[in-house]
Amino acid sequence: MGSHKPRGLLWLVSQLNQGQLEGVAWLDQSRRRFHIPWKQGLRQDAQQEDFGIFEAWAEASGAYTPDLPTWKRNSRSALNRKEVLV
Repeated sequence: MGSHKPRGLLWLVSQLNQGQLEGVAWLDQSRRRFHIPWKQGLRQDAQQEDFGIFEAWAEASGAYTPDLPTWKRNSRSALNRKEVLV
């Protein structure tokens, strides 16, 4: 039996709580607002750490390809799905 794909928002909350990804953090004590670095890949000041959350999602979702635009598109799509946190 294969591994199941994590739910995007639940996975993101887990990553935020762990605090291990560079630039990804809660903005408030109530944990309702968060920050994700969202730089364009062609920017002169872009670094690998700016894309770590997107690469981590690609790996966790089982859709890893070495393609930054695909990582960002898939991450955005996963976050836009309507999920309810309890």
